[in-house]
Amino acid sequence: GRAIVFDINEKQASEQEIAAADVVISLLPAHLHPQVAALCLKQKKHLLTASYVSDEMKGFHDEALHNNLLFLN
Repeated sequence: GRAIVFDINEKQASEQEIAAADVVISLLPAHLHPQVAALCLKQKKHLLTASYVSDEMKGFHDEALHNNLLFLN
């Protein structure tokens, strides 16, 4: 693995980094995880976070399952 630094608000750079990953591990603050999750779904990437499961993150559950993706919070 490799750790990278990027700004989740820089959408194009974020999409490129997520597209290049096998698994995304987000250590961002919890309120930013939905942005990461949406990009992971778009790129079909697994997502692990160091956070609780918010109501907004629960909303990604069905689509992640449908795409055989692991979203672990």
